[in-house]
Amino acid sequence: MSDELLIKYIKGECTIEEARAILSWIEKDDKNKTRYKELMLICSLTDFYIPSYQKEKKQAPWIKIAIGIAACCLGVFWGMSQFVGSNQDSIEEYQALLSDVEKRTEITLKVADKQIVSLKDSSALISYNNNEKIVINDSTQIEKREGKQLNAVFVPYGKRTKLVLADNSIVYLNSGSSLVYPDEFDSEKREVYLEGEAYFEVVKDGKSSFCVRTAYKTVEVLGTKFNVLSDQEAELFQAVLVSGKIALDGNKETMILEPNQCYTYAADKANEKLESVDVSNYISWIDGRLKFEREPLKNVIRKLEKIYNVKIVLKDENLDGMLISGRLDLKNPLVSILNSLLFTVSSGEVESKYEIKANGK
Repeated sequence: MSDELLIKYIKGECTIEEARAILSWIEKDDKNKTRYKELMLICSLTDFYIPSYQKEKKQAPWIKIAIGIAACCLGVFWGMSQFVGSNQDSIEEYQALLSDVEKRTEITLKVADKQIVSLKDSSALISYNNNEKIVINDSTQIEKREGKQLNAVFVPYGKRTKLVLADNSIVYLNSGSSLVYPDEFDSEKREVYLEGEAYFEVVKDGKSSFCVRTAYKTVEVLGTKFNVLSDQEAELFQAVLVSGKIALDGNKETMILEPNQCYTYAADKANEKLESVDVSNYISWIDGRLKFEREPLKNVIRKLEKIYNVKIVLKDENLDGMLISGRLDLKNPLVSILNSLLFTVSSGEVESKYEIKANGK
């Protein structure tokens, strides 16, 4: 069965007779099913199409170009399956790189497994320029080592960091998060490893996908904006798509997300869920706000603990599951925020209902 005819079927442009033949072909062999799924994925992520008027054999050159584009993208996503197969080995390598920086109290940049730079600022901008240098906060410059090297940045609770990667993709790292990334990308793949939460603005590259590895799932994109949360303490993975398209490895098959969709994976029970959401609730932290809608109070409290680098104890456990909606300005003192939150879900003296403790992390 030709790729041209399969793509016509995927796009709903084939005849009834062709559709019957294709369905029979798909069911006949597992290899046929695999090829069909590959083309489904390609079409979904590249949005290329075959115009309905191009049906004659003499127009094959155009089709070859389209299939060439598809093959390029297929190579990208075929690489994803290769990553997944060797997932554990490379993740252990990434985690080893983070082992001596994740307990620090300052934003920490680890360069090429040797040089460690600590930043006392509450936020930092780290970028890679064309002069083979790493620039920190537009001032401090570090010479890039020769050859491709893995770097890592750790952001402790209470701080945030913006990172401009070698391909000019932008990553916003939230409090309590780490990212391992190369100082230059291969021509065939762009891969990073995330622990915690980050918002990505990925520069599109038709020849190279962008892959976000986590302890739970792998997210694959071509060029888009999305948020990823990998919380190993809560055993939770979440991906929210703002624009473009992303692919990730679901429990049974590859999941394709559309804008304004959220994929959630609870690792303790291996449960997954895909739903439509208001993405502003998931990315407002970038602008120093926390926006939420019918979210359990305990989830909001956990986010505040990371942002303010403290431990918050609610003295009334019945409040944990209370659903709340609202918007918080994270520039305000934590006490004011907690008073406002608890005022909405309880009565009486609110300050007696919680305790703020220093965080040992």
